[in-house]
Amino acid sequence: MQDMKEEQVKSKRGRPRQDFSKYVGYVGPLGLRVAAIQMSGRSAGEGPHVDAVCTTCGRHSTPRLRDVLRGHSKTEGCRKRECFLAYCDRVVARLDPATVAGVWACRYLGQSRKATAARFMLPYGVMDAAQRKYQAKLDAMLSDGVAKKIYEQASLPHGDIASAAGSFNLPAAAGQYLTFAAKRRLMAVQKPVGQATETSVKVADCTSAPVGAGDSDAQLHVWGCASHAAFIIGEVENRRKDRSIAPPGELTKKELKRTNGQLVGTLAWLYNECCSLKEEVTVPQKMMDDIREFLDLANQTLDNRRSRQIWARDKAIRESRLKKEGLPNFVQAHLESSEDTEYAPAA
Repeated sequence: MQDMKEEQVKSKRGRPRQDFSKYVGYVGPLGLRVAAIQMSGRSAGEGPHVDAVCTTCGRHSTPRLRDVLRGHSKTEGCRKRECFLAYCDRVVARLDPATVAGVWACRYLGQSRKATAARFMLPYGVMDAAQRKYQAKLDAMLSDGVAKKIYEQASLPHGDIASAAGSFNLPAAAGQYLTFAAKRRLMAVQKPVGQATETSVKVADCTSAPVGAGDSDAQLHVWGCASHAAFIIGEVENRRKDRSIAPPGELTKKELKRTNGQLVGTLAWLYNECCSLKEEVTVPQKMMDDIREFLDLANQTLDNRRSRQIWARDKAIRESRLKKEGLPNFVQAHLESSEDTEYAPAA
């Protein structure tokens, strides 16, 4: 009887081991390729581990098979940038379209990256992804001919960029970008490379042509400069309370500044064009008002900035003189508080 029991125990069989060899060569969602299956040395709850090779960098790792299949296993950091950009794109997809458009408009108008992120309360990565997404949308409109339609509507006698862009549910900044991009494309097609004349001659030759005519490049140039100048003036008024961008009623250093006697910045070209147009009698009065107002704004910005630099330089000179003479602290404070008093050393 005992021999029969022992024989029955020996003949009892458990569940056969599952074969995972079919997963050899499988590439997971994160780019890990299964090279071999490890069936020993692991607890039963974890399941089998595998020898995995990263298809991007070629490094080896030993993750769990189920993590490779579900896409939970991480590589050695070679896909960190790619995964982060994909995460930012997913966050941007959940944002309001108006927020995405506002981020692009702020960056296009020269607002700093830090100020734009603080205004919309977005991380830098998400803000950059939103800017890229909206820029891709505008590039598609430029290729599809939408920019040309906005340019044609804005070129009508009583048209403007804001209303033309509004008909396509676009902000004024996007309309301005598409208008000037379409204009540059048309001018590149119509004019040979290297052909250029003075602005005053072009304005004098084309003053009698209607605004929407094909030979009115000079009038379109004048209209573009005036509309851009008016747009910048409005933006400066809107950001008057935001001192993190620029002092109230002034342009930023990125937009316009003087370096080694020359003007540089994103609006230096507009300043030069407005200077060449301010004395032209053929420019309409309304456009001339916008041009001169922009010039006054730019000149005031440069003058105020120069005055602050001179004041800071003189203050540094006064402080160095006071420290050199070794005057008491209360005397130094009294002299520094007086703007018209300058200490002169005794003979």
